[in-house]
Amino acid sequence: NTFARIEAAQKPEVLRDLYRDYRRRVVFGWVLGLVIAYGVITFISPSAANLILDAIWFTLKVLYAFVTQVGEALLELVRSLL
Repeated sequence: NTFARIEAAQKPEVLRDLYRDYRRRVVFGWVLGLVIAYGVITFISPSAANLILDAIWFTLKVLYAFVTQVGEALLELVRSLL
């Protein structure tokens, strides 16, 4: 770890690589944790797992509608300015 810090001080690309590896580990940890939690919930109560999937699907639909509406509003604004 100390050697990596010394090398990072001399070469900026090494620091970038270290940060990229750290970010990958964090994302992998979160995804793994979510998968394990969902697996436990599915094992305990399959109906609760279906409810979670329904809630995620509903949230994605609402976000899609919101982004679409904002995009259309921005498009109208740009057209009115031209």
